Amino acid sequence: MLPPTRRGHIILLSIVGIDRMPFDYYAGKVAQENVVESSPVPWTIQRATQFHEFAAQMFARAKAGPLHLAPRARTQPISAAEVGERLATLAVGAPQQRARDLAGPREEALDEMVKSYARARGYRGWVPSISIPTKQMQGMRAGLALPGPDADLGRQTFAEWIAAR
Repeated sequence: MLPPTRRGHIILLSIVGIDRMPFDYYAGKVAQENVVESSPVPWTIQRATQFHEFAAQMFARAKAGPLHLAPRARTQPISAAEVGERLATLAVGAPQQRARDLAGPREEALDEMVKSYARARGYRGWVPSISIPTKQMQGMRAGLALPGPDADLGRQTFAEWIAAR
């Protein structure tokens, strides 16, 4: 518990574009943001784009039987470590309410990321690109999960993340 003379603040990690895509999980994140915003405790919400690890998640989850699929989508992935650094900085600073969005250094094609991840881990099978017809993937293909021009950009590219693994 904090001493009575010092009041902490809430730090919430959220996702860039959640208010632009009709996806149940994102609706839950918007509701979570609304709860924090209405709190009497000072707060900071940091929205970030998908982490580089999103490609590994898609490789593991986007499957049809034994076939791995590479969903087509636009993303601007960021290093989870860089997001962690930002959250630590925010935690020791003053509340900012909505911090500037945080994104990776450049836009990437998710299907190419999944294929790069598969090759890097030694997978030799065919990984076809596919447009998955979910609302989340439709929104991502339309660029709704990309940051605006005022976002802060991270340093590590997806290719550098793959090379460091």
